[in-house]
Amino acid sequence: QDDREAARLLGLAADQGLAKAQHNLAVCYVECRGGLPQDDREAARLLGLAADQGLAKAQHNLAVCYVECRGGLPQDDREAA
Repeated sequence: QDDREAARLLGLAADQGLAKAQHNLAVCYVECRGGLPQDDREAARLLGLAADQGLAKAQHNLAVCYVECRGGLPQDDREAA
């Protein structure tokens, strides 16, 4: 129950554009936390939003998505760098 509430609150904060919340919600989607289904595409989308705001963790994790073709992203070493 607490995990579900945490995911709900992260969703609200992510909708407000908070980079850390976007990153943490992406992790929830990758790891199926908070009752959320695994959704690599949504995780990549959220990571992109957080990365665009300069959050280093999100930039790193998005680069991994590009290297490993996750979240529907094509393999793109240039974009990953």
